[in-house]
Amino acid sequence: MLPTVLIVDDDQAIRETLRLVLEDAGYGVLEAGDGVAALEMLRDSEQSFVVLLDLVMSGVSGEDILHEVVIDPFLNGKHSYVLMTAAHKRLGSLLQRHMSMLAVPVLQKPFDLDQLLEVVATAATKVIAV
Repeated sequence: MLPTVLIVDDDQAIRETLRLVLEDAGYGVLEAGDGVAALEMLRDSEQSFVVLLDLVMSGVSGEDILHEVVIDPFLNGKHSYVLMTAAHKRLGSLLQRHMSMLAVPVLQKPFDLDQLLEVVATAATKVIAV
């Protein structure tokens, strides 16, 4: 059985597009429009998620969420994360260290839908193993 994907992006159109593609591929999908809602869902969930995480969001950003994941063993061990960004060449050194520690791949926007499904499938194997 495929894990649920949590899409964390402040752009509703992107969330809707990702939802349609992932549901067509057989994934369950949940959405969070901001980092605060995402952290609440990640902490409260009994199931593990593949988390598609937008880097740039107002308020709590994807970088902020990954920082929380690094310092919280529960979030670190329970979910698998994929960072989505168009600014992949401007990732700061702290963020790069966090991504390395957590083995977080970068999905560069705009992305090919086959690439999206491949990255999610790889991340899903990490969730299933948990």
